[in-house]
Amino acid sequence: MYVLCIELLLLLLYFNIFLKKQPNQVSKITTGKPTNGTKYVPNGEEKGFLAPLPVGKIPGVGDQTHKKLNFMGVRTIETLSQIPIRLLEREFGKPGRSLWEKANAIDPTPIVPYHEQKSMSKERTFVEDTLDVMMMKHLLLDMADKLSFELRASGKLASTITVKIRYADFNTYTKQKNISYTANDRLLGQHVLDLFDKVYERRQLIRLIGVKYSGLVQGSYQINLFDDTMEHIHLMQQMDRIRRRFGADSIMRASGLVKAKVLYQPHLPPDGG
Repeated sequence: MYVLCIELLLLLLYFNIFLKKQPNQVSKITTGKPTNGTKYVPNGEEKGFLAPLPVGKIPGVGDQTHKKLNFMGVRTIETLSQIPIRLLEREFGKPGRSLWEKANAIDPTPIVPYHEQKSMSKERTFVEDTLDVMMMKHLLLDMADKLSFELRASGKLASTITVKIRYADFNTYTKQKNISYTANDRLLGQHVLDLFDKVYERRQLIRLIGVKYSGLVQGSYQINLFDDTMEHIHLMQQMDRIRRRFGADSIMRASGLVKAKVLYQPHLPPDGG
């Protein structure tokens, strides 16, 4: 124990002396000409680019880690990159190796390109297969309302609606309809019910139902002078305020208060939306 403490003190003393001997290396990192806030760093120059930056710039370095590094006299990424891995692992555990790698411009984390959300959906699987059409329609309307709220909350409009059913024998069927871009829960809900009437033809026990909105674009819902009333618009706005404050499940249609044994399963569309 005493040997480890003496070794740590010697290393800290070494790095403090090293820092005092170095000239002022504070440099101003700029992006050159005004761009979109990005800075291009040529391949092979990453370590030099990171060197003068404070250690707090490293992703994952929180307040406690930052304080501990400062106590050790480590204030720049360049200094951190020169500390032996075994010392960092001793002080920070497994994250110590990650600190050293990032300080040396090594990061194996795969790059995930940004992509716009392509769809949003909800499904419900019944604990017991059912023939209760009225109950299923109430649940479909509830799913449609919540998805419509998600559309408005994210500033999106949908142009395609898909209703899915799965029978007790696991055969699955879908019906899809293209519509004008909208986020109106009343219009979307009506389309959902119409599609359900078309897809549910066999009148056999149902195991699962689902709704998906796709063809999403950025935009805000525009009031339709022929289809909307001020009463409905006001109601939709008030319900959105309640959901934003208390959660999506905090308010629903009275018709949605059905006594059904269901198991909620979030749906992940195949297209990754």
